[in-house]
Amino acid sequence: MSKTTKLQHLQDVFQSNGFPEDLMRKMHNGMAVGEDRIVAELLKSGGETVIEWLTERMQEVWWTSKVPQDWRNATFTIPLFKKKDRTQCNNYRGI
Repeated sequence: MSKTTKLQHLQDVFQSNGFPEDLMRKMHNGMAVGEDRIVAELLKSGGETVIEWLTERMQEVWWTSKVPQDWRNATFTIPLFKKKDRTQCNNYRGI
């Protein structure tokens, strides 16, 4: 795949159906921060500037095929329901 084709594909992904804006809007306020110590409210308040910056970082990863070490160290936890009452946090475990 040529660089032009890769870039067009990446731009299509980022621009389709408001992709960056949707992700920013879906972030929950008041949640615990990750290793980077950046809260969702800070990213959301950055608006278009932050979206453009994140898009540039993603393009950089796309072109170089090198993921920054901070991203490799990131932890993603998906809550999995175990039993009983779904409104109780203790009834979930992370995967």
